[in-house]
Amino acid sequence: MNIDKYDIFTDSLVDYYFFSEGPNGKIKKQVCFRKSGLENYYQLSFGDVIKGNIQEDVVSDNKDTDKVLATIMWIIIKFLQQSSFFHIRFTGLTKARNRLFNKWIEQNYNEITQYIYIYGYKRDKWEKFYPNRYYEAFLIKIKNYDTRNINKKIYFKSLLHPAKRY
Repeated sequence: MNIDKYDIFTDSLVDYYFFSEGPNGKIKKQVCFRKSGLENYYQLSFGDVIKGNIQEDVVSDNKDTDKVLATIMWIIIKFLQQSSFFHIRFTGLTKARNRLFNKWIEQNYNEITQYIYIYGYKRDKWEKFYPNRYYEAFLIKIKNYDTRNINKKIYFKSLLHPAKRY
């Protein structure tokens, strides 16, 4: 994926971390995937890590929104590489965040859809994502071809800091 993004760190297959860097300093972020009630469906959670817990409602305002969202999308793609049967569902906590997600997906649609199928939830049904439409939620599935050519590495925290827990 040729979009600027942060390096990510993980010590599991469902929890990923990275650091946002900007005028408000270096802020630790976490992306989590949790099983939903449906087989092979996962719910995405994302936020700042504060006192060891993920805080989804925080606005960091670190002036790096595009890079943060690109990193989250890259993490989604890497997670989905584990199984072509997995689906990721996510939504913003507010309408403003959903608009932000819609806008970012529209702007990067050609790049990200090389790797994934993306659907939007609108008027009580799922449909293929179309630019210039507002969606209440999003569903992502990996395309069935090799995505290992995506650049950047995943660094395993346990290798970098075996005794340190982020």
